Amino acid sequence: MEYSDLLTAYHQLLAVSRDQFLEEESSNFVLTLYETESLRILMVRTGEDDHPVRIETEVTFPLRIPNLNAIQDILTDPVQNTVLKPLLGEMRAHLEYLRTLSDAGFKLEILGEECVWIASCTLKNPPSKELYSLLKPPKRKDYKS
Repeated sequence: MEYSDLLTAYHQLLAVSRDQFLEEESSNFVLTLYETESLRILMVRTGEDDHPVRIETEVTFPLRIPNLNAIQDILTDPVQNTVLKPLLGEMRAHLEYLRTLSDAGFKLEILGEECVWIASCTLKNPPSKELYSLLKPPKRKDYKS
């Protein structure tokens, strides 16, 4: 995801007219800016909002769980524990990412039984480069086990 992608998505969503919401029979138009198995960054426009564009990041835990038969195996088998250490590092990096977004003013929520973590903010102006920097997801090198 590049800064230009963020700006383009913002302007595309602002260009959606009220008539298009009615034609599509949809209350939301959503553009996916970034997606992996554990993280999605979305830009959303709703038909009802005064400030119509919002950024949402969705983090899903657990991330890439190894093929394990039972939780008890994790707790008692040292081999399984070594498999899980990188997973814990990945989870920590994503929680720190969510905390950074929260510290910057994003609203945090947990959605559903799957515990999808959502950090969102409403955009009153075009996204800044500072916002773009905040949204950059953690990279594998950021994972500390």
